[in-house]
Amino acid sequence: SPGGTEVFMWGNDRPLPNKYKNRPRMWHSALHMSIDTTAREVGAVGTLMADKLNSAKGPTAVVFPLQGIGWKPGSLYSSPERAAALQKGLAAFRRNIKNKLNPEIKYIELDVDFNDPIYLDTVLEVFDDMMKK
Repeated sequence: SPGGTEVFMWGNDRPLPNKYKNRPRMWHSALHMSIDTTAREVGAVGTLMADKLNSAKGPTAVVFPLQGIGWKPGSLYSSPERAAALQKGLAAFRRNIKNKLNPEIKYIELDVDFNDPIYLDTVLEVFDDMMKK
C-alpha cells in the first residue's frame, strides 16, 4: 500500500538540513516532525517498493487506492496545491510500481481512497488468502 508516502519523519534529536527547511512540515509529536515529500520522491518510493517486493520469498500483493491515501477536505493536506502534488506523486508511484513489479505478484487497484472500508476489507481478504498459502 502507498500509505505514508506523503511525508517522511525527522527526529528532534538532530538538526533539520537546509534542503528541507522550505518544505511544508509540522510537528507530529514532541519527538519528530512530518515533512512533505515531493512527487519525485513518492515516485521513487514506488520503484523501491517494487524492488523490495520482487525479492519476496512468500505470497506478495499490492492493493492500490486510486482515489488517494486519505487526505480529504479539512485535513492537513487539503489545500489545492498540496492535493495536486500528492496526486502527481501517487500517479508516479503507481506508474513506477506497475512497470517494475514482477507480474507474478498480485496487483489490485480499487477506485476508493485509503480510508474506505472497501479498501480495508480487500487488504484483509488478500492477507487472509496469503496466510492460507
